Amino acid sequence: MRAHVLVAALMVALSQPSSALGLSELVGAWAGEGTWAAEGEPEQRLRCRLRASAEGAQALRLEGRCATARGGQSFNWMLVNDGGRVIARTIETGPEEAPQAFEGVIAADSIAFPTPGGGLFELRRDARGLTLTLWGQVEAQRVRGEAVLTPAQEP
Repeated sequence: MRAHVLVAALMVALSQPSSALGLSELVGAWAGEGTWAAEGEPEQRLRCRLRASAEGAQALRLEGRCATARGGQSFNWMLVNDGGRVIARTIETGPEEAPQAFEGVIAADSIAFPTPGGGLFELRRDARGLTLTLWGQVEAQRVRGEAVLTPAQEP
């Protein structure tokens, strides 16, 4: 419940549609590392790779993977700019998974949206490149990850 309140507060605070980050600013390959922390465990190194490709003027396909030494998670989303909101839809889900959609905001320097289970996915553009922030709950543990991503060579 508290995570939902934090996500809602963040969405309101970030909402600035008149000077929103353009999804086209994210196009390209990105890679970097940072830290992953699970409640009650030592921090781990987090490595992430993203590839963003334009799908028309207002849409972006965002594919990526983040991993630590203990495991990783891939994602494949279609992001659509809907007038200051971002609609994120999962694509290429497994045979037993239904596609999911979640709504977030596009702000002056970021996009952010809640993820299944009450977490948050945020990409913030800054002088270092893109800062990817993830937080939520995994197997009843609060978790938080942050990685700074810079332009990378396409594989």
